[in-house]
Amino acid sequence: MKRYLTVCLIFMFSSCNILHGQRTEQNESFNIYNLVIKNLKKADKLTVREKTEKSYLKDFDFKNPIFGYDVNGSFNQKDWILFLNDVDTGTIKDYKLQTKGDKWFKDNLENNPSYEIIFAPVIFSNNLDKAISIFGLYSTLSKSSGGTTVFFFERQKNEWMLKSYVTVLYFD
Repeated sequence: MKRYLTVCLIFMFSSCNILHGQRTEQNESFNIYNLVIKNLKKADKLTVREKTEKSYLKDFDFKNPIFGYDVNGSFNQKDWILFLNDVDTGTIKDYKLQTKGDKWFKDNLENNPSYEIIFAPVIFSNNLDKAISIFGLYSTLSKSSGGTTVFFFERQKNEWMLKSYVTVLYFD
């Protein structure tokens, strides 16, 4: 049994594709997207566009990243800067938010959502201990109200934790 588990883990990690910080591991991306929605606390009034849009990456300066304040001092900015400076957005591809044709998020249109969220592809560090999720969040009542935000996640004890976030573009 132990050997079977080891073989499965080796296969799982070897089959993952890393492209300068982007992984195609769907479960990890889905976990990050769910954490974003949970932290927004608007999930019951939110609809999710079913395909990522890498165009939202243009609002964030990977070579000169801006971070929110970390009152606990646990946010290691040097590690993050090294990770983000290595991201090549030219290699990042959009993808549908689904597995085997099944949507990751239920359509909330019948509940008259207040907001629509449009995710860029999640970007992971090569050692999978950091991830960023960049997304646009717009009012469904007024498409001229919204913005672009970046959530910074770190893996701690095999679980993703939100470390910081910054709004890089806001308009009303």
